[in-house]
Amino acid sequence: MGRWWVPILDGGERVGVLGIDVTEGVGVEQVGALASLVGLLVVSKRPHTHMPVWCVARR
Repeated sequence: MGRWWVPILDGGERVGVLGIDVTEGVGVEQVGALASLVGLLVVSKRPHTHMPVWCVARR
């Protein structure tokens, strides 16, 4: 199905963008849940600052 770009949010603040390769059978709800989980992990692990966080995940 291709690559989807989903915003990673902390409340109303956009923390970053998640690029994910989506296969057949994966829905919008699942991709949104993954983005929410990644956002929770990134926000909980970064120092309390307004500096951007760079993360790259490869298969």
